[in-house]
Amino acid sequence: MNEIAKVENMSIAEIKSNVQVVQNVLKNVMLKGCHYDKIKGCGDKPVLLKPGAEKILATFMIGTEIKTEDLGDGYDHRYRITCRGFHIPTGNTIGYGVGEASTAEKKYAWREAVCQEEFDEIIESRRQEYWKKGYKNNSPQKILQVRQNPADLANTVLKMAKKRAMIDLCLTATACSDIFEQDLDEEHIRENVKPEAKQYQQPQAKPEENDETVISEAQARRLYAIAQNSQYEPGQIKTALEHKYGVPGGSSRALPWRLYERICQDIEQGKLDA
Repeated sequence: MNEIAKVENMSIAEIKSNVQVVQNVLKNVMLKGCHYDKIKGCGDKPVLLKPGAEKILATFMIGTEIKTEDLGDGYDHRYRITCRGFHIPTGNTIGYGVGEASTAEKKYAWREAVCQEEFDEIIESRRQEYWKKGYKNNSPQKILQVRQNPADLANTVLKMAKKRAMIDLCLTATACSDIFEQDLDEEHIRENVKPEAKQYQQPQAKPEENDETVISEAQARRLYAIAQNSQYEPGQIKTALEHKYGVPGGSSRALPWRLYERICQDIEQGKLDA
């Protein structure tokens, strides 16, 4: 009898036991902000992050085998990853997870134009004006965007597809979807977090080049969400903040406002270590 059949014929006691194991790992092993987190406006359940999925799979002795399908159209890169979970001691299949990612996704396809001149020089089909929601007391903003080179992001979307497949496997194979939300991408988080203030105010003036004013709590939360859903581990981001951008101690709480948007874009576009 293979592992899938065993799962299908599990008793109520065995199901309860598995749930208890996940809850114990969540309480005693996993760390909020590293393995899982709660995202305001995105439900009551914690969001399972990639390091957390790896911890749970290891707990149940589930290994992973990756199958990659290249679904690119000759311009955009698109990958579908099928992640087979198997019982490490026996090799028997436990279940499957599937994830896709593409350079045609909004957060990969477009970047903010460096300046008005760059926007004007790009052909019309490869530029757009995008309205960004204003949160808290900020007004909506119109952002000039240009199309990114898909080849620069091929590795980023491949890793993202793998991450999505692994988390899908973890949630389904260990039956912990009732404990965790599916891992949320940064764009989904921003679109579902509602502004707290009904009246908008004019945005603050852009800081001067030498302004060392640190970012706000809201900006720190957004940076955190971007980082959690990127290809980078927390240690890599901290090292880059300290050594590449000169942020004291690599702490986001010490990040100057003037560097904020640049760092967010570098993390989203996989250019942190460039």
